[in-house]
Amino acid sequence: MKLHWGNYLVLGMGLFMAFIISMAIYMFSQTKDDYDRQYYEKGINYDADYNREKQVITDKAAPQISFDAQSMRLKFPAPIQGKIRFIRAADKRMDKLFSIQSQKAADTVFIGLSELAKGPYRLRMEWQSNQKQYLYEQEVTLK
Repeated sequence: MKLHWGNYLVLGMGLFMAFIISMAIYMFSQTKDDYDRQYYEKGINYDADYNREKQVITDKAAPQISFDAQSMRLKFPAPIQGKIRFIRAADKRMDKLFSIQSQKAADTVFIGLSELAKGPYRLRMEWQSNQKQYLYEQEVTLK
């Protein structure tokens, strides 16, 4: 049986529609995107975070960070009170939050690392000292 150009046109349109329908089914069957649901709230707080990060540089308040096999040591130039968050990009269930506090300048704050898995983390330290707010972030790899 010989097909005419009109039949080819209808066949081509049918194949194209089948392709579009199959792509729509594929898209709807995929898992949801893991986007940040607090995107706008974080955008509003960006200026405050930027000012706290800048305050660390202005006051030269960045902590000295060192590691040994069991712990992380932080040394701040002034007494502090705050928190440190270990953020694991690969799995947010592995994130950990610790409270930190030092009573006097140059006190060493120890954080036990036994409950943290080895690998890369982003440290987010937020603290207050001398009625000022600070924010410091750093990438680390636990070995």
